[in-house]
Amino acid sequence: MKTPPLFITGTGTGTGKTTLTALLTIHLRRRGVHAVAVKPYCSGTREDTELLASVNDHELTSEQITPVFCPKPLAPRACLSADASRDGFRKAIRAIEETSKNVESLLIEGIGGLEVPLAPGIAVSDLIAMTKSNAIITGRNRLGVINEVSLTQYRLREKTRKIGQIVLTQERKLDESANSNARILAEKFKIQRIILIPYLGSGMSQMSHLKHSEKKMKKKLAQILKSASVSSGFFDEGKKFLRKSIDIDGQRSKFRS
Repeated sequence: MKTPPLFITGTGTGTGKTTLTALLTIHLRRRGVHAVAVKPYCSGTREDTELLASVNDHELTSEQITPVFCPKPLAPRACLSADASRDGFRKAIRAIEETSKNVESLLIEGIGGLEVPLAPGIAVSDLIAMTKSNAIITGRNRLGVINEVSLTQYRLREKTRKIGQIVLTQERKLDESANSNARILAEKFKIQRIILIPYLGSGMSQMSHLKHSEKKMKKKLAQILKSASVSSGFFDEGKKFLRKSIDIDGQRSKFRS
């Protein structure tokens, strides 16, 4: 793989992670980039996995896209036993590593927010750190998103020494904060551009709707990809950040530094 993975995370559930992952993958593939999207963890239904399979032109199997599936709509650690969740994390890492060998660009969709527990002592933030991904943070452009994004950025910086590109998804009905959220977040994190995704309505689980939206939004999607590939100068590069190390079976992932 020629570029670091892009990890699409969010401030929580329902922030548009799957839709954005699908749009970015369609955009890259239309530009001739061999890109695929995966969602290592999925809970409740397999709808997101099935959508990403279509976006990938069925290049990957459902198991390659989502190696860990929880039938109940719960966090993986709540759905699985301690041993099963550890096995699931190993499985997720192996699947990501294998898929990355054969593509130019790998997009990884997270589950929930950064601190959703995947196994004892392991959260989504650890998965981002171990895969050395560049993060894209999605949040709903409404009252409260400044706090939600800020907490996500601080945790991401603590884990990876980088911050994520911020993408705010518009609500059908905007509240008074919607006009200032992007500006304040840009000032706070010294990010040149916060990308606003318009309200796309229903039907985003259909490929025809996704492809139509991708064409309308190709400039925004290109901006997201460009911005996400550049580390922000928000933190002091020379400062040492201590991170908890995760060692599964005493072996370090090849993604690990």
